[in-house]
Amino acid sequence: MTEFALFGSVLRDDFRPDSDVDVLLTFGPDSGVSLFDFVDMQDELEAAFGRRVDVSSRRGVERSENPYRRKAILESARVVYQPRTEALIGVPTDLEGNRSDDA
Repeated sequence: MTEFALFGSVLRDDFRPDSDVDVLLTFGPDSGVSLFDFVDMQDELEAAFGRRVDVSSRRGVERSENPYRRKAILESARVVYQPRTEALIGVPTDLEGNRSDDA
Protein backbone atom coordinates (compact mmCIF):
# COMPACT_ATOMS: atom_id res chain seq x y z
CA MET A 1 0.00 0.00 0.00
CA THR A 2 1.37 3.38 -0.96
CA GLU A 3 -1.41 5.55 0.43
CA PHE A 4 -4.32 5.34 2.90
CA ALA A 5 -6.99 8.05 2.57
CA LEU A 6 -10.43 8.78 3.97
CA PHE A 7 -13.34 10.32 2.08
CA GLY A 8 -17.06 10.84 2.52
CA SER A 9 -19.00 11.70 5.65
CA VAL A 10 -16.14 10.80 8.01
CA LEU A 11 -14.59 14.12 6.91
CA ARG A 12 -17.76 16.19 7.11
CA ASP A 13 -20.06 17.59 9.77
CA ASP A 14 -22.79 15.08 8.86
CA PHE A 15 -20.76 12.10 10.20
CA ARG A 16 -23.02 10.27 12.68
CA PRO A 17 -22.64 7.36 15.10
CA ASP A 18 -24.24 5.05 12.52
CA SER A 19 -22.16 6.32 9.57
CA ASP A 20 -19.66 4.07 7.87
CA VAL A 21 -16.04 4.99 7.20
CA ASP A 22 -15.05 5.31 3.54
CA VAL A 23 -11.44 4.32 2.88
CA LEU A 24 -9.46 4.83 -0.32
CA LEU A 25 -6.36 2.67 -0.70
CA THR A 26 -3.63 3.14 -3.27
CA PHE A 27 -1.40 0.23 -4.23
CA GLY A 28 1.72 -0.01 -6.35
CA PRO A 29 1.37 -1.43 -9.86
CA ASP A 30 2.80 -4.81 -8.88
CA SER A 31 1.07 -5.20 -5.50
CA GLY A 32 -1.02 -8.22 -6.50
CA VAL A 33 -3.83 -7.37 -4.07
CA SER A 34 -6.70 -9.83 -4.45
CA LEU A 35 -10.39 -9.63 -3.63
CA PHE A 36 -9.67 -11.80 -0.59
CA ASP A 37 -7.07 -9.27 0.55
CA PHE A 38 -9.67 -6.50 0.26
CA VAL A 39 -12.14 -8.47 2.37
CA ASP A 40 -9.46 -9.11 4.99
CA MET A 41 -8.52 -5.42 5.06
CA GLN A 42 -12.16 -4.42 5.39
CA ASP A 43 -12.66 -6.84 8.30
CA GLU A 44 -9.53 -5.57 10.07
CA LEU A 45 -10.50 -1.93 9.57
CA GLU A 46 -14.04 -2.56 10.84
CA ALA A 47 -12.58 -4.13 13.98
CA ALA A 48 -10.21 -1.16 14.43
CA PHE A 49 -12.85 1.54 13.82
CA GLY A 50 -15.69 -0.30 15.54
CA ARG A 51 -18.08 0.44 12.67
CA ARG A 52 -18.79 -0.48 9.06
CA VAL A 53 -16.00 0.34 6.60
CA ASP A 54 -16.24 0.61 2.82
CA VAL A 55 -12.88 0.02 1.14
CA SER A 56 -12.20 1.30 -2.38
CA SER A 57 -9.03 1.22 -4.43
CA ARG A 58 -7.79 4.40 -6.09
CA ARG A 59 -7.36 2.47 -9.35
CA GLY A 60 -10.98 1.29 -9.19
CA VAL A 61 -12.26 4.81 -8.52
CA GLU A 62 -10.11 6.27 -11.30
CA ARG A 63 -11.58 3.71 -13.70
CA SER A 64 -15.16 4.37 -12.59
CA GLU A 65 -17.57 5.07 -15.42
CA ASN A 66 -19.41 7.54 -13.18
CA PRO A 67 -17.54 10.85 -13.56
CA TYR A 68 -19.44 12.51 -10.68
CA ARG A 69 -18.57 9.73 -8.22
CA ARG A 70 -14.96 9.67 -9.41
CA LYS A 71 -14.58 13.44 -9.04
CA ALA A 72 -16.30 13.57 -5.65
CA ILE A 73 -14.12 10.85 -4.16
CA LEU A 74 -10.79 11.94 -5.61
CA GLU A 75 -11.29 15.62 -4.78
CA SER A 76 -12.49 15.03 -1.22
CA ALA A 77 -10.06 12.25 -0.21
CA ARG A 78 -7.64 13.18 2.57
CA VAL A 79 -4.45 11.16 2.94
CA VAL A 80 -3.91 9.96 6.50
CA TYR A 81 -0.98 7.62 5.83
CA GLN A 82 1.74 7.54 3.22
CA PRO A 83 5.01 5.74 3.89
CA ARG A 84 8.04 8.00 3.92
CA THR A 85 11.01 6.45 2.17
CA GLU A 86 14.02 7.70 0.29
CA ALA A 87 12.31 6.69 -2.94
CA LEU A 88 9.30 8.88 -2.15
CA ILE A 89 10.99 11.98 -0.79
CA GLY A 90 14.53 11.77 -2.13
CA VAL A 91 16.21 12.63 1.19
CA PRO A 92 17.22 10.01 3.77
CA THR A 93 15.17 10.39 6.96
CA ASP A 94 14.80 8.64 10.27
CA LEU A 95 11.48 7.22 11.48
CA GLU A 96 10.30 10.65 12.68
CA GLY A 97 10.94 12.18 9.26
CA ASN A 98 14.09 14.07 10.31
CA ARG A 99 16.87 14.37 7.76
CA SER A 100 19.82 12.15 8.51
CA ASP A 101 23.23 13.72 9.14
CA ASP A 102 24.48 12.14 5.92
CA ALA A 103 22.13 14.24 3.72
